[in-house]
Amino acid sequence: MTLNFIASSDLMSSSHTAVMLAYALNLLHIRLPRATVAELNHLLRKLGHFSAYAILGGLFFRAWRATLPAWRRSWATDPATGNPVAVYREKLWTLRWSALAVASAALAAGFDEWHQAFVPSRTSTPVDVLIDTLGAIFLQLIFMVMWINKESRE
Repeated sequence: MTLNFIASSDLMSSSHTAVMLAYALNLLHIRLPRATVAELNHLLRKLGHFSAYAILGGLFFRAWRATLPAWRRSWATDPATGNPVAVYREKLWTLRWSALAVASAALAAGFDEWHQAFVPSRTSTPVDVLIDTLGAIFLQLIFMVMWINKESRE
């Protein structure tokens, strides 16, 4: 969250990232028209939003998983008696953790855009909140597919 707060300051405004991008392209001896560099800067900034909030959503998922643990029951046979015995294992994924992670990331994105409204070199737009939230959702879908499949194999 601190990194996101710093990134929403003047330091990472579009004019500054455009200069950094132009410098990087120049180091790589890549010559592009100014309009193309501007579009590439815009695209990379939106990709940065998506990626940062995917990571933040993943961290929120981890925090909610630790805060609200869930267990699943399965059955095993007791080798000594041959009787069925309940075995409890911690779940790898729940919809509650993912929903809370997405909601937390969306709330953080809203605060980030609100903060940017007070920074003269930045613009505040609901589209960025949507992009941020989609980043968080994207990683949660990956978690869901990855861990539901793993749980079903156990």
